[in-house]
Amino acid sequence: MSKKLICLVSFVLVLALAGTNVVFGSMVVEVGIRSGNDSVEDQLGRGMYTTSSDLEFPNDGGLQVIGLRFMDVEVPRGANILEAYIVFTVDESSGSEEMNLVIDGELSPDAPAFASSDYNVSERARTAAKALWQPEPWPTTGQKHQTSDISAVISEIVNQDGWASGNAMAIIISDDPDNPSKGNRVAVSGTGATTMLHIEFTSKRAIGPSPANGVYIDDTWVSLIWVPGETAVSHDVYLGENFADVEAGTGDTFQGNQTLTEYTLGFPGFPYPDGLVPGTTYYWRIDEVEADGATKHKGFVWSFTVPPRTAYFPDPADGAEQVDTDVRLSWTEGFGSKLHYVYFGDNFDEVNNAAGGLPHGDATYTPGTLKLAETYYWRIDEFDAIELREPLGARTPLMALWI
Repeated sequence: MSKKLICLVSFVLVLALAGTNVVFGSMVVEVGIRSGNDSVEDQLGRGMYTTSSDLEFPNDGGLQVIGLRFMDVEVPRGANILEAYIVFTVDESSGSEEMNLVIDGELSPDAPAFASSDYNVSERARTAAKALWQPEPWPTTGQKHQTSDISAVISEIVNQDGWASGNAMAIIISDDPDNPSKGNRVAVSGTGATTMLHIEFTSKRAIGPSPANGVYIDDTWVSLIWVPGETAVSHDVYLGENFADVEAGTGDTFQGNQTLTEYTLGFPGFPYPDGLVPGTTYYWRIDEVEADGATKHKGFVWSFTVPPRTAYFPDPADGAEQVDTDVRLSWTEGFGSKLHYVYFGDNFDEVNNAAGGLPHGDATYTPGTLKLAETYYWRIDEFDAIELREPLGARTPLMALWI
């Protein structure tokens, strides 16, 4: 993005995170099932069914307990859970028989994967919080239906010692023993958005960073944006290139206190006035300050990286073994790169010292069928239409692969 656009885009505050949205000062996280083994049926002594295409609650030839494990749940510890529920997709239509189900969760700060041993869901430690769910009829295959509110269950999980944003949580659904169901509901099982956990929350800490934590940004300036804590009236901003310094607030990382929830850097008059440096990771933290000026809620340390000028993230990775003989090499192009010079061979020195290669327009290369039991080396030099970044110190390190 050109720096000339700063006057325009600084007024457009859009936060777009994968699976996360801002709703009037709160955050919404939606997480689907990532692995087929995270959507299972515990058949209570008749075996664990981990590969079923559907989930039948509460009965499939006998009572069973449903286990759902959601990974990478981006909710901070201690968050105020406003609303939470699970959305299911109907796999088989059902009638109007009375249904009485209980939803609770595994009392673990980072739920482990389900195993194939009997009772692996039902015998897990459970939350004290429970939600009663009386599903309406599910007459139409493919329709979406959501559970009752399970915010108390989610709240108990994320308030545990050891819970951290990005951990996994397991939700457990069983028949109500005090009021048994008289029918069945059958939902689609498996990965994707057919089963979706929805959580809306607020926090006294700053949340919802943009850029998202850990991302690469392809520019030399950035506007940092966050969702303010629910009791904050101002924000202490910390910024630097060392995680420990930013986390401790030491050195020159403190940038000041402000009321805005946006902080720009990489321009004259702002931090890093000469622009952000390619190949550098920057860390930032927002402490939320309440009206008394003394009560503060220490923020998370977030980061973003400006890509290096060299190629990075090679595929296959450096040192990869048992690579296919018809391998297709690929990489992430360096910051500002327009063309790529590829050097490939089975001799380290020849590849290391090679020059004058032919340019490639895309970040892939197919060397042709390779020999078995051979080690190959490859190197990528990047060109930005101004200078060839080799031998000017920006050469991508040699990468080896074993066939």
